[in-house]
Amino acid sequence: MRIAYALMEFPALTETFVTTECDLLEAHGAAILPFSLRSPRDAASLPQTWLSRTHCLGRATGAGLRSIPAARRRQALAFIRDQFMASPAEGAFAARALPVAAAIAARRSDFDAVHTHFERGAAILAALAGILADRPWSFTAHAFGAYLSNPVALAQRLREAAFVRASHAALAIHLRALAPTARLVTIPTPIDISRLPARSEGLRPRSLLQAVVVARDVPKKGLDLLGELRRQLGRRGLAVDFRVIGPFGPRPTWAAPGVVPLGRMSHTETLQQIASADLIVAPCRIAPNGDRDGVPLALIEAPAIRVPAFSTRVGGIPELFGRELAEHLAAPEDTAGLADAIVRGVLAPPAPASEAAARVRLTFGAAAARERLSCYSTT
Repeated sequence: MRIAYALMEFPALTETFVTTECDLLEAHGAAILPFSLRSPRDAASLPQTWLSRTHCLGRATGAGLRSIPAARRRQALAFIRDQFMASPAEGAFAARALPVAAAIAARRSDFDAVHTHFERGAAILAALAGILADRPWSFTAHAFGAYLSNPVALAQRLREAAFVRASHAALAIHLRALAPTARLVTIPTPIDISRLPARSEGLRPRSLLQAVVVARDVPKKGLDLLGELRRQLGRRGLAVDFRVIGPFGPRPTWAAPGVVPLGRMSHTETLQQIASADLIVAPCRIAPNGDRDGVPLALIEAPAIRVPAFSTRVGGIPELFGRELAEHLAAPEDTAGLADAIVRGVLAPPAPASEAAARVRLTFGAAAARERLSCYSTT
């Protein structure tokens, strides 16, 4: 199977799950042809193989439209019209994306299908590329655009896609309500088990525990809650310092004593930081504009290497933690409840962590990649 990946930015430091998926799909026999609307940032920290293979299309002129059959052009314009009628903003993006989609479609002899990640701009780009190329197109939904998109415009994309992969069951329910006839499949985000670093059982005895937080500096990640969380832990007799990995400015407002911004790191460096930490924390919340997480990658990888993880009941996170680690979760914004969960987890025996590691490796490992590839067999 030859799959064109039409993405807003690829590779992207904050979306390493996409490069991992591409690696795993190729390991299972697919051929990936990646396209990026924007030039990738943070090139030094990105997988060099994918950087060299990615076609950047930000300067596309639309010349490729001339090679597209008229019927296909009319179908693309009809899609843009319908998107614009539902949402002027999303329709305007579709009009701007048309030349880029034509540049992808000009390579249609090189691929059998078009796929992307995320539900709004990227899905619009993939839809237009698939329409112009006369190829089935699809997208993976994570959470972001599912709640921020215009529901009528998103419902159109859901109905017209060859399939839509939801990364967790709660999101699939939300999408099904928008478009009951859409072909929805729920498949977890695959991780490459072979790349996970080794980790010994349990927490190491320390008077000061080290917690890692992997996040962008956006409201849904709850980084501004870390200072209060640290104080709540101190009141419970547990000293924890937070080391925050991610792309953010030189002076983040949430930085404080014991809350240290480490900045950008490659995926490999991030995994090493997680493996050497005592715990990982993700104080996720629903942002005022409705933005929220699906299942953060770091919360998948940490349990797989037996690093205790703690978070909140947002999106697909409760599905990831399961019954055995439900006590590692708190309500969004509840720093006291999250502190209680961390204290319970630090004192807990290692058996639940071992069970969670086995479940995560089984659910998110090679089986997820094989299931992801199988979606194309019925398109």
